[in-house]
Amino acid sequence: MATRPISRRTMLRGTTAAIALPFLDSMLPRRANAASISKSPARMVCVYTPNGVCNEQWYPKRYGRDFELSPILSPLKPLREHVSVLSGLCHLNHAGRHGHNGADVFLTGADLYAGGAVYRNTISVDQVAARDMGGATRFKSMVLSHRNGSGPQLKTWTISFNELGNPIPAMNDPQAIFNRLFVPDTPAARQAQLHRFRLNQSVLDQVLEQAKALERRLGKDDQHKLREYLESVRNVEQSVERDRKWLDKPKPKLDANGIGIEFDVSEERNRTEYLRTMYGLVALALETDSTRVVSFMTGAEGGPGGKWPELGKKYNWHNLQHHSGREETLARMAEVDKRQIELLTGLLEKLESAREGDSSLLDRTVVFYGSGMNNGDGFERGGGAHNTTKLPILLAGGRKLGIRQGQHLLYNDDKTPLSNVLLTMLQGIGVRTSKFSDATGTLAGLS
Repeated sequence: MATRPISRRTMLRGTTAAIALPFLDSMLPRRANAASISKSPARMVCVYTPNGVCNEQWYPKRYGRDFELSPILSPLKPLREHVSVLSGLCHLNHAGRHGHNGADVFLTGADLYAGGAVYRNTISVDQVAARDMGGATRFKSMVLSHRNGSGPQLKTWTISFNELGNPIPAMNDPQAIFNRLFVPDTPAARQAQLHRFRLNQSVLDQVLEQAKALERRLGKDDQHKLREYLESVRNVEQSVERDRKWLDKPKPKLDANGIGIEFDVSEERNRTEYLRTMYGLVALALETDSTRVVSFMTGAEGGPGGKWPELGKKYNWHNLQHHSGREETLARMAEVDKRQIELLTGLLEKLESAREGDSSLLDRTVVFYGSGMNNGDGFERGGGAHNTTKLPILLAGGRKLGIRQGQHLLYNDDKTPLSNVLLTMLQGIGVRTSKFSDATGTLAGLS
């Protein structure tokens, strides 16, 4: 006798914990075949590390598929065939500018001062992905950081920017993130949210009515600008309606006591444990299909929050970056960089162990990791500069999305846009586009 498919909301219940199941083949309809299994959703994760890296211990010495992982990257050895090192890339629009501004353009590739002296950013790659694929999940994207909010221009606390180039405020409180993902809203909170939806809808209706009257009085250039603005308003309107519908759907039930994540952590006390907790929440959000797009800024350029208290007083992220070639400082910097890779590896291992259909979650998730700064003049030691070329970049996962992994690729002469990687990622997750920022095409050798 045929059995009914298992609901994706099925829980494993113990005496003190209830844990949501990952994706199982039994959750597919009875008539699902291999072709439908292979169409499990694609996902994107973008992670930023500030202040560059210790170059000599980051960049592998050999290229191609037979490269050897460098000392800093050695924790990735169990996942070597799921990871590629990409050397020599940069955002051409930002090359030669101040390194501390690198986070602002890390996912956008924008020329922040195109046509004048006024800061102007563009949409980030994660938000392009969210716009295309976010309708299937409760949250179109998750924007995370070590600091709450968006921070100042040129020293941002978020790496995500909307269609108008405005920063999207990030969340940094692990408990608040967990609550948003898994804790049901109280009746009072739900009513307050419905009131906000109605208020926003009313305001949008008024704006659209007024805009129609205004448009007849404008010249062609201003009409074009107004139409662009109205398009963004319509996108907000659609987002409000989408969120209202999700308010009526129950969140995945997940007991905080049964998931092995410590919420009482802070970067001020122990950055390692804080980042481990944040990575754990990223994995949970993807495994429960609460979102398919995540950005995470592990630290801001130049501070605040640049310390690793568990390693000692001399382990200040920004201060280490100004190493001036000192062996002792470089050794400390390499230790911080390796710790970061250990934590990233923990996330990748969670995604690799989570099965989804005929593949792992990692095989259907592209993970982009790197910095907007190189602290030398090239791939060697340097003097602790704020360079914006030859950025340290990793790409992991996505093998079922057409991403070729297990290689070290070199791009010489600072002529290959980092945006080519971002375009490759977009196409890999199924976004139908041939353009992103200043990309000249997909990245040669990666797909």
